[in-house]
Amino acid sequence: MAELYFTYNRYDEALFEYNKAIKLDPANLEARIKIAKVYAKKGFVNKSLDELMRLKNESPNYL
Repeated sequence: MAELYFTYNRYDEALFEYNKAIKLDPANLEARIKIAKVYAKKGFVNKSLDELMRLKNESPNYL
């Protein structure tokens, strides 16, 4: 569902769905990258970079 929202520029809904996915599966690293993309699309570049840096620190071999 989140991908569909993202495709149609419904970023708030996409962010909500990606966060739900992470709550269900905290190891879902792809969803965290998508959250960073949503933040960037919404113009929250610093939040996007923060999310990517957290991901890099927690899972350095993933990125």
